Amino acid sequence: MGLRKNHLTATYRNKRVLVTGHTGFKGSWLSLWLELLGAEVYGVALPAGAGPQHSKLLALKHRSEHLDIRDIAAFEKICTDFRPEIVFHLAAQSLVGTSYLEPLTTFDVNIRGTLNVLECARKIGSAGAIVCVTSDKVYASTTVAKALTEDFRLEGSSPYAASKSACELVIASYRQSYFNASHSPMLGVARAGNIIGGGDWGEQRLVPDLIRASYEGKHFLLRNPEFQRTWLHVFDAIHGYLVLGAELAARNPLAADAFNFGPISHGSRPVTAVLDLAKQRLPPFATDLVPRAVYPEEATITLDATKAREVLGWKNYLDFEQTIEDTLEWYRAFYQTGQITSRAALTHFIENIS
Repeated sequence: MGLRKNHLTATYRNKRVLVTGHTGFKGSWLSLWLELLGAEVYGVALPAGAGPQHSKLLALKHRSEHLDIRDIAAFEKICTDFRPEIVFHLAAQSLVGTSYLEPLTTFDVNIRGTLNVLECARKIGSAGAIVCVTSDKVYASTTVAKALTEDFRLEGSSPYAASKSACELVIASYRQSYFNASHSPMLGVARAGNIIGGGDWGEQRLVPDLIRASYEGKHFLLRNPEFQRTWLHVFDAIHGYLVLGAELAARNPLAADAFNFGPISHGSRPVTAVLDLAKQRLPPFATDLVPRAVYPEEATITLDATKAREVLGWKNYLDFEQTIEDTLEWYRAFYQTGQITSRAALTHFIENIS
């Protein structure tokens, strides 16, 4: 086992780790990995949405509670009883399209939820490390054809993006006002690109839409085929979150900052690149090209993950083709056999981290 894997095991084994948003796509994979590392996990989230629920399919053994992250009294009671040593905050309204339809809910969940997590951490004082997951959408619009670095200006062209940018202001204020003493929590931010992988059945997301079209006979509605995105496998993203949490727990002062997690090895690719590979590897499906979405989005988002590599020692292990192939293979197994390959696939990935 390599040094990096030993470092994660030493950090998380027998630690009390709180995960908000554990029923979501990323949260369920993070909870599984933490369980494999021997952490004592407590998940807090709303029930998962429509479709198969990855968190239930995994049959995870950790404690969990269904509650609205905006309920400060209920959340504080959990934190007081559990006294987490490490916190991963993923709970959010995470869909851009939904944010246009429900802006008040989006701002309320994303900002107040983050405030509640940080305020409970401040009052209870048990957590030594907090990782808040935001988004690559926090960056201001740009016509410059280069990858975005963490010092690029934050803004937000959609209610979702603006809510996540506002979260970062909240996080920065808590870091400066409350978490800058030697005994206080170390606070870091993870900004990731388009994360894909098995177990995602979210609405308005490219891969789940492709899967439903291929295996359930639904028409695939292709929006913005020329848009460029940084496609990152969920294993690589969760690995980044865990490495950031470990560096914060070790009180590395350079880790108390924001980090991009994007594919260092292959940069951004257009939506059509994902579609072309899906057509080669999935059962045939019907595609309808729809007019440009009513809700505006950035045409190109490319993240520069140099800082994560240099400060945290993180890199992505799966290239673009492997990211797509591993993702589609998970769904193939699910639809053809009714079984999920999550534990075996994640264990294989962990064993190949060097």
